[in-house]
Amino acid sequence: MRTMYQAAPDGIAGNEDVGQMSAWFLLSALGFYAVDPVSGNYVLGSPQVNSAVIQVADKEIRIDVENNSPENIYIQSFTLNGVPQQRLWFNHSEIANGGHIVFKMGSQPNQHLGSENRSLPPSLELSHS
Repeated sequence: MRTMYQAAPDGIAGNEDVGQMSAWFLLSALGFYAVDPVSGNYVLGSPQVNSAVIQVADKEIRIDVENNSPENIYIQSFTLNGVPQQRLWFNHSEIANGGHIVFKMGSQPNQHLGSENRSLPPSLELSHS
């Protein structure tokens, strides 16, 4: 994100896709992005902001990032709506009525966070008929 996006006429690499890449950039800068256009699942990434508030209608989603720096790119812990999580994803339904996301960052990966099978994001499957 730091090298491929700039405030210049050629600041977005490749085809802008009618705003899709800009939307991805904004969400990714907040620390999460949509896995696909239908499941409503978001996967966590490395936030580029220290805090943000998203106002959607009369709902508010607050994002706070602790210990954020260019060196601290690894998520140490993730809290969603006050509940510590062991997964590195969430579903839109968990923030649809507002919410609070807290990331704690560090310079080394947390080898335990998101490592259990029950912590993996759901997969989309095609039915075989």
